[in-house]
Parts: sequence; structure tokens; C-alpha cells
Amino acid sequence: GAAISINKLMNYRLLCIVYSRNLNQMDVAAENLVRVAEKGLQFLEDYEDDSIKAEYYTIYNQYLASAYQHLGEMTMDSDEELARTYYNKAIDCCDFILGMVSKNEDSTIQNISDTKLREAKYCQKADVLEALGEFDKACKVYEEAEEEFDKTSISLYTGHLSLLCNMQEMRTPNVESWNYTLLHDLYEEGSQVPDINNDYRWKQLTQKLSPLFEKNGG
Repeated sequence: GAAISINKLMNYRLLCIVYSRNLNQMDVAAENLVRVAEKGLQFLEDYEDDSIKAEYYTIYNQYLASAYQHLGEMTMDSDEELARTYYNKAIDCCDFILGMVSKNEDSTIQNISDTKLREAKYCQKADVLEALGEFDKACKVYEEAEEEFDKTSISLYTGHLSLLCNMQEMRTPNVESWNYTLLHDLYEEGSQVPDINNDYRWKQLTQKLSPLFEKNGG
């Protein structure tokens, strides 16, 4: 019964942990991670306990999201079509988690609040969209998430500002001719997040944008 099956779920989870730690060392780690997480998900379908179900559905989708994103990164140069398939699967996993976990301080998964998990999945989804070249969609993800988090998230604003810089850089490497209004508006909004000025990535972006801001009077 139940005791055996919870052990099984935990075993699959342990295998997921092992493979995810070796994603960069072992070529087969990502494929193995997908295989094990999928097995865990299949096994969950017959499981009775709803809170454990929610936790493990979320956990396995977490692992799948990182495995698929990794596979996308690894195959983009050799097989773009396959890479896009992987990336889209990663987005589906992020969406699944965003649909699963609450917008408050509950913990669907132990040791991480739902809000922290949502924040991470929004950032991951935007990263994947950026890798797919879907820049406008990535911006929309950040905008939607920024509304939800209302000036409390450092990682959303650093990710978003970094994306806007990358988009401007594709147009021209000359920072002084970037879109001042667009970048400065987001910078001003992000600056209201507590402690963001101590954040390393935010400092780097501010440094990068300083020629543009200075040229336009701050």
C-alpha cells in the first residue's frame, strides 16, 4: 500500500536529484532525468493522497523543466527543430507549476514557498522564451509577473532589464543610442524593489546603462 508507494516516489525523487546534479558532467543525465521524472509522474496517477500528489507533481515537473531546458541548450546548434521541441516542453512544465501552486506563502514543496517557486518559474519561462528568440513573449511574462509581485522581486526586474538590454544590443552595440525611455522606465520601476541596489546583477546592468542614462540626464 501507501508506505511502499511513498518510498517509490521518494526513490524516483532521489534519482532525479542525482541526475540533475550531473546535468553538466554527464551527457545522458538529462535524458535519464526525463525518464525518471516521467516514471514518477505515471506512478502518481494512481496515488490517493492529494497533498502528496500536488507536491510530487510539482517536484517532477520542476525536474522536467530543467532537463528540457538543458536539452534545448545542448541541441540548439546541431538540431534547432528538436531544440525548440525541448524548449516548448520546458515552458509547458513551467506553466503546469504556475497553475499548480498558490500565490501566497504556502509550500506545495517543502523548504520553498509557493511565491518563491512562482518567481523562479516566471524567470525560467522568460529565459526559455528568450532562447527561442520569442522576445516579446518573454517581456510579457516579466510584465505579468511584475504585476503579481508588485515591486518585491529582484530577480524579475534583473531578468527583464537584462532581456531589454540584449534586445537593444542586437540592434546596435552602441549603448548611447539605445531606447532611453524604455530602459529608464523599467530601471526606475525596478529601483523601488527593496535591496535591489545591493544585487550584483542589477549593479552590472546599471553600470552597463550608465552611458545612456548620463547622456540623457540621469
